[in-house]
Amino acid sequence: MNDGVLALMGLSAGIGYFAGWTMALRWRQRTPTRDEQILRKVYRHLDEIIGATKYENQLRADKRFRVIHKRRWYWWLVPVKVRQSLADYLWPVPRIGPGVNPLPSDRRIAKYVQMSADHRTWTIWYTSEAPANHAPFVEWLTKGRPVQGGGLAQALGREWTPHLFEVERNWAEGLVRLTLADRTSEVLPDRPPMDVRSAR
Repeated sequence: MNDGVLALMGLSAGIGYFAGWTMALRWRQRTPTRDEQILRKVYRHLDEIIGATKYENQLRADKRFRVIHKRRWYWWLVPVKVRQSLADYLWPVPRIGPGVNPLPSDRRIAKYVQMSADHRTWTIWYTSEAPANHAPFVEWLTKGRPVQGGGLAQALGREWTPHLFEVERNWAEGLVRLTLADRTSEVLPDRPPMDVRSAR
């Protein structure tokens, strides 16, 4: 083989590797793992209580404002329609109403909700929009609000009891750590005794 053929084979292998890696990455983003699905479910249940969507919308609005109205002299050379289109593409205008905003990325969800490897300990970060100083705040995190629902117990498919979770609070970090108080073993229902006559 001459050098041209070898170079062509190396280039083809590199392109194939890059294409396979890109497809694997896209497939990974489209099909979340079981842990990611659990985190998304818990995030949906706790979103209103910890004020995550409101805070995310404020961050989005700040970024939009900096792109459209940046206070640099050279930024004014870019037409306002281009700046507006860029802001609309990167950070769409938040819609008004519950349940109409898309979920944030898994990286942003991890800023609010994290779980241990055994799924027993949950670390919840709340925002400035959360009523953290109200007495029933921790109960809302675990049980849900009386009218709105939610809560970690419901997200995990458990019936809430007052001592279901052990609670640790860190006021300086703005987080609550909830640990399941006891590991409930899933017992399979006993099989009915097999009828010997029907088995024949």
